[in-house]
Amino acid sequence: MKKPLLLLTLLSLNCFVSAQDYKVTSQITVADQVIGSPVLVVKEGVTAKVQANGKYNFSVNVKPENDSQILLNLIYKKNEFERSTSVIFDINEKLQLDIGEQSFEFTIAKVGS
Repeated sequence: MKKPLLLLTLLSLNCFVSAQDYKVTSQITVADQVIGSPVLVVKEGVTAKVQANGKYNFSVNVKPENDSQILLNLIYKKNEFERSTSVIFDINEKLQLDIGEQSFEFTIAKVGS
């Protein structure tokens, strides 16, 4: 009885510990003017919220798609305007998303790999 319980405990801990951290390097441009370049570390599947220039808000959520690609969920808010998008792209490659006059650039890398 102790061996199955120990095995179940070890498997549970392994699943908990294996969540990957990602370094998200970003740049937000509005009307061709850079308003912020936040860099943050996010845990896989956990939404991180960022505010730039006091009035532009966005949140990111990163999940692995496979060994070399990630799924980025982006929610952008300004005043009453809100837009969300999901994009799959390569780890360590630059992604640019244009929303009206706003431009978001992201590079995402695994932390500790």
